[in-house]
Amino acid sequence: MLDFQGEKVDEIAKTLISACLWNDSVENKSGAYDVSPQTVRNYIEKQGMEVIEKLLENARKISLEVLKGVKEVDLSIINYWDN
Repeated sequence: MLDFQGEKVDEIAKTLISACLWNDSVENKSGAYDVSPQTVRNYIEKQGMEVIEKLLENARKISLEVLKGVKEVDLSIINYWDN
């Protein structure tokens, strides 16, 4: 996913992105990606806070590429139980 160094980089990246997107804590999101909150904290300490900035910038670039050319996104919720 990223060119960062260390073990479980993908899991750490997913945890950080998920926590940012949902405005939640690393502690709450880390279990979903099979990584401990302490591992995420240790990784950030070792790599520096720049890792989060690089990660979010990379996620933003990917999002812009995916949405390139999309004029409108339909976010409506369809209630299938009424049919």
